[in-house]
Amino acid sequence: MKLKGDILVEKSAVTSAVAAGKREGNNHRSLRSFIKVLLTSYWTDDELASFSLTGEACRSLEDAIPKDKFPENYTEALIRK
Repeated sequence: MKLKGDILVEKSAVTSAVAAGKREGNNHRSLRSFIKVLLTSYWTDDELASFSLTGEACRSLEDAIPKDKFPENYTEALIRK
């Protein structure tokens, strides 16, 4: 299935993401569950942990090292502007 632009996602990943979101109810946690299932169809948990949305170091952790910025084409496909 086409998500947006050149980003494709397998139908089984979308089905799993919807099911995960429904298990959590109608709140922010359900949205996080939905997005996590979609993202793990592309990357492992370890790979996802190496990204940040901004590419900046965490401001609340002293000595934090910046992570790689999450690929913008995926961010744009998942976040409506």
